[in-house]
Amino acid sequence: MGKIITGVLITLFLFIGASFSSCSLHYWVDGEIYFYQIAGEGNEDSRANLLSKKNGYTIIMSRGKDGKTLDKTEAEELAENTVFTLALDDLGGSGSQELEGGEIGTDKLGLFGNDGWHVVQSFETGPLPKGSYELTGITEGIRNNTVTLKVR
Repeated sequence: MGKIITGVLITLFLFIGASFSSCSLHYWVDGEIYFYQIAGEGNEDSRANLLSKKNGYTIIMSRGKDGKTLDKTEAEELAENTVFTLALDDLGGSGSQELEGGEIGTDKLGLFGNDGWHVVQSFETGPLPKGSYELTGITEGIRNNTVTLKVR
């Protein structure tokens, strides 16, 4: 009997561990998604799965400089010339809406081995019922990425 319980507990812990390593569950737990984590390489389209969340998600747009690790002062200077736009289109028919962003600021991020400072701005999606959405993130003059979100 003890071996069965131990086996069940080990299986349960492995299942929970695997679930938390899943991207969509990780996003659901903390509610924050860095746009670069779901956007395709360059300007390629991509797909991401999310779990429905009553309060929605915070999407964080970020910008660094290719091949350069920025210090805080350099990121603050870059912020003066950075414009982010994030739009969410409900593919179920209610149309596209541009999301309102918070203040543009800077933060030290570890992006793809670049642990320098980046320009950041947070956007709130609001509640996301189950369905399909297109999330378009634009860093003016630099990038334009579309992510198809499947919310379950």
